Amino acid sequence: MEDGLEHPIGFSSRTLTLAESRYSQSNNDVVLLKDDLSTGAAATADAIKMWALRDPVLSKVYHFIRSDNAARVLKNQTRQKLNHDQHARKRPVNVGDTVYTRNFGKS
Repeated sequence: MEDGLEHPIGFSSRTLTLAESRYSQSNNDVVLLKDDLSTGAAATADAIKMWALRDPVLSKVYHFIRSDNAARVLKNQTRQKLNHDQHARKRPVNVGDTVYTRNFGKS
């Protein structure tokens, strides 16, 4: 902090699931941090974000658990599909070429 003293920015407590109880302590901290960011009060969530971004290790962790991650994944998948479709249209298929197809329907 500015005065050189460390202060808690928030408190969180909940019962861990069976799988979460097997995590290491640092992973448990990240689980609770993610839970606080998604369900906590806005002021607490903002304080946690600022704290996580100042810490060099947690800033990398926060990058992966931020709430817009799903939107970024969807955007990347859409971009990759468009890129694939553009290249697929450019591939010439001539008479006599071997073409492999896949039936996704249930038989």
